[in-house]
Amino acid sequence: MLQFCPENPQDKEIRAKMAAVGIVAGPPWDESKLSEAHKAELGLGVKEGFDAVDKRVADLGKVINGWQVGAAQGDRTYYKVTTSCWRQLQSWNLYGNDPQEAMYPLTRKDGAELDGSKHNYTLTFAASIRR
Repeated sequence: MLQFCPENPQDKEIRAKMAAVGIVAGPPWDESKLSEAHKAELGLGVKEGFDAVDKRVADLGKVINGWQVGAAQGDRTYYKVTTSCWRQLQSWNLYGNDPQEAMYPLTRKDGAELDGSKHNYTLTFAASIRR
């Protein structure tokens, strides 16, 4: 995908790190060229990255009636994006609308962690907001 993303000045450092392990614009990445130690380190880095994004999602937006209300859509300018963690969070919302167009509430708890294998949940909207 890098071939379709022009390099932004703030991406120079991360792109240099990716190039050091063979991830560059154009050719497919050849993981076989890495040592087992490098593969293990990359695996740990990926896990740490996912953990960082999960932590960021946990604090995203405002909590209103138990729902996190906020958006992770928009471009770098809109969000003043400066971290790769934030860019990753946005990439998971690739087809999301800008906050002016839509709202994406999120919840993981209803007193306790939500668990559909143990409970049935019903989402009910007040008549005053139905259309």
